[in-house]
Amino acid sequence: MSTSTYVASVMSRAVRLQMARPASRQFRQLSRCLSTISATKHPSQTESYFRNNVRLPLDEAQTMNPDLYSDATVYEIEKKAIWETTWVCVGTTTEYEKNSAGTAKVGDHSILLTRAKDGLMRAFENVCRHRGNQLHPDSEPICAKKTVVCKYHRWCYSLDGRLLAAPLMTSSEGGKKAEKRIAEIEAQIRDTGLTEEEIIALDKDKMLKPSAIASSIAKKFDKAEYSLFPIRCETLGHMIFVNIDGNAPPLNEYLGCVPKQIQEHCEILRDETQVFLAGSKTYDSKCNWKLLSENFMEYYHLPSVHPSLTLVSSVDNHVRTQGPGYNTSFVTSPLTSGGTPLDPGAAPHFPNLSAYNNQTAWFHYIFPNVFYFCLPHSFFMVRLDPQSPEHTIEHATLVMHKSTLDMEGYEGKVRDIFNFYDETNLEDIEICESVQRGVKATGYKGGRFSFRFEETIHRFQNMYADLMIGLRRIPEGDETKLPGSGYSCS
Repeated sequence: MSTSTYVASVMSRAVRLQMARPASRQFRQLSRCLSTISATKHPSQTESYFRNNVRLPLDEAQTMNPDLYSDATVYEIEKKAIWETTWVCVGTTTEYEKNSAGTAKVGDHSILLTRAKDGLMRAFENVCRHRGNQLHPDSEPICAKKTVVCKYHRWCYSLDGRLLAAPLMTSSEGGKKAEKRIAEIEAQIRDTGLTEEEIIALDKDKMLKPSAIASSIAKKFDKAEYSLFPIRCETLGHMIFVNIDGNAPPLNEYLGCVPKQIQEHCEILRDETQVFLAGSKTYDSKCNWKLLSENFMEYYHLPSVHPSLTLVSSVDNHVRTQGPGYNTSFVTSPLTSGGTPLDPGAAPHFPNLSAYNNQTAWFHYIFPNVFYFCLPHSFFMVRLDPQSPEHTIEHATLVMHKSTLDMEGYEGKVRDIFNFYDETNLEDIEICESVQRGVKATGYKGGRFSFRFEETIHRFQNMYADLMIGLRRIPEGDETKLPGSGYSCS
């Protein structure tokens, strides 16, 4: 019998005993038993679970227990320990026009994402304040809208979260007259963004005013008290991040060295007048999110899995660049021309890059769910969306500078660039799915780290261990400076 099934049976028996004899000795004993069970932590939530593997120095350490990649209980623990406590990437601003809304899932949470006419991204719990209906179905794509209307009772919210209208909450009128009035008010709210009260106040002919004989049916009802529940939301360049529990450090502090390292790129990426969404794709990966993360951050596998990529991003030119923060980081510099669609001269570069950045590719993984290839001419990002212990959806986007559109035959060249990234990602997914099958082998208990190529995974697994045991601390960085770059890892 599983732990959860046992707990459920104990609870059921305790309730029956309480109903029959609330003060019985059996009931008290079962209550104490249940309290003991509830207080017991899963092994992965204890320091001792990691002490003899990833907590050891890199040259002595072993990789994490392979059960962590398939255990359903661990997956549920991660939802709170990892996904609620960190800054999670939920999309890009290039996907959201002004006056639009969409959703993202973070653990068990459905997040409503909006971009109002002021251009700011905002995040809210995806729930109506009236009766708890989901405002924007998770299955619906991002769409243009000026307001968010609940399909249950037509409560209407602005894209900045204010409750604009709550039909008939302060009057008892009904019938066709009321329906017509409500429809007219809703139409004006969508067009103007004003509240119900503001629209009625501007109605000179008083055609929208509730009937004089209508009586109040919701005492002390104030729309200002029923705005949507906000969720912390910040951006880096065009990437959108949310923090569910509200207790993560400020995003820049959390990211550490990353904003400084790609500062020049971010100034361009955040300006939608300069960049465009050159391609996107969703991948269905039959493997754990941590395997996909670890695969990206090490370049030990490049010659065997990505021989084409090494023509432009050779292993010998990879340098680790990790400063402080919840990240792993390395660069390829200088990039080489190997006749691939990613060659430095394949497309116009982002403007105003330094000489160093014009010949460098940055590879960042931001814990827990986003990684990217930041090249002089393109930014290919992959966002991980776990579905189960052995199933992860990947959302990939390619962003380029609009000067690319002036190239002769640009459509074919952009397609070639996206296809190259696509091929690379499919190669990664194929090998990760093989690893997912392999780590379940009875004899496999973990492996050793390659000191040069897999220090990043050791760093990642220690971040993971910290958060699983409830320890929040920003990882320190490498105290090195990149040769000739002007960039310090710290």
